[in-house]
Parts: sequence; C-alpha cells; structure tokens
Amino acid sequence: MAQTTLPKDANNVAIQTMAPTTPNVVAVGVGSLRTGADFGDGVKVVELRPTVACFIKFGTSSVTALADGTDSFYLHAGERVTYHVGEHTRVAVIQDSTAGNLFVTELL
Repeated sequence: MAQTTLPKDANNVAIQTMAPTTPNVVAVGVGSLRTGADFGDGVKVVELRPTVACFIKFGTSSVTALADGTDSFYLHAGERVTYHVGEHTRVAVIQDSTAGNLFVTELL
C-alpha cells in the first residue's frame, strides 16, 4: 500500500489538512454582525471567504467589527483565508463599501 504524503509549503514543511465541519453565513452590511452561535467544540481553525470587501474581528458573543481598519482586519472580496481562532468563539464582520456575505467554515 502506498504511503500518503501531505503537500509542502515553501519551507518544505508539511501542510496539515483539516476537515470542514460546520458552515456558517453571516450577512455583510453597514452594521457589524457576528456568527449566530459559538464555534463548535474543539474548533480552533476557521476558513473565511467574503463575497465583498469587508473587515473582520474575532472575539466572544459581543464582538463588534469596525470599518476603519484600526481594530479589525481587512479581507478582499473572494479572498479565502484560514485563521487559528484560539479561545475566540465568534467572528464579526462589517462591509467596506457594499453588502454581501461572509462564508465561515469551521475546521477540525
């Protein structure tokens, strides 16, 4: 039987793969909105993909994103990014200039 190998990054380090568990969609608009529930048990990594340019911030059930770039991170429309969320349990989002959606996939 052949041995399974993982893809490697630019430093020749194996890239670990993760399984998607729970999908979430958060509306992106002029006011900050967050995921409706905490990330699932054991989730420490999420993949984010916005349909529009936006700002995001991780935190707890009261997290709020700001559209000024001083407190929240900017994501380009269509960008797919993966974040280690640590102890954070939710993500908040606010639009840059137009409304859309933020797709949040929890990974284990």
